[in-house]
Amino acid sequence: MISTFQALAVAFLALLPGASYTFAVERSLGSYGVKLADRLVRFLAASAVFHALASGPEYLLYQRYFAPGALATGEISWWALEITALVYVFVPIAVGTILARLGRPPGQRTRDKKISTEEPGRWARLCQWCGHRTRTAARWIVGQNREPRAWDLMWSRDVTAIVRIKLKSGPWLAGLWGRWESDTSSNRRSYSSAYPEEGDLYLSVAFQINPNTGELVRNSEQKPQPVEHERGLLVRWDEIEYIDVQEF
Repeated sequence: MISTFQALAVAFLALLPGASYTFAVERSLGSYGVKLADRLVRFLAASAVFHALASGPEYLLYQRYFAPGALATGEISWWALEITALVYVFVPIAVGTILARLGRPPGQRTRDKKISTEEPGRWARLCQWCGHRTRTAARWIVGQNREPRAWDLMWSRDVTAIVRIKLKSGPWLAGLWGRWESDTSSNRRSYSSAYPEEGDLYLSVAFQINPNTGELVRNSEQKPQPVEHERGLLVRWDEIEYIDVQEF
């Protein structure tokens, strides 16, 4: 039981690296497992790793500033204290952000991929191997199966897709999952709620569709035809009976 202010401050500082790292990861990948007990375990585990990795520099700081009483007597320079505080706070945030970005599920935007018949050189193969190993390690650290529901897994992937939705009330709806840009509307992107919230899905633009058969209305270029004024579409999970996702 923490009974003094000094002990509370020490406990807070000890947990701060793990808390900064955890919040940085959750900011990019979602806050799955948001109960206090889950977060506390994550704070403790991540803080233990950071303190273990920085045990050498921490001992040097203790030996130079804390043991002789330099901090208490004001003998330490302000810039050294400022740099130490910034490193203590922002290094875990940077590590969490980088690992979260590397640990995201791989995108499947085939329209952005270029097919090359040339054999990659030795340097290119080495870079590909290092990148693959780095992403694999990042996914192992942050967790490969973080999403508790198929809903969260589907909408966390970096894809662009045509989504057809059959409502429980009968009619079909359709829209674009991805970013919509045009001359007549602002730059909009789709969005989905995540666990533990209920499933809400916003599609950046709605497409014209036969409400009875679910067949998309296409233009002369065989592309889905947006609705009038290129409006977006918001649907709740409890209204959905069936979803068809066509990635491209």
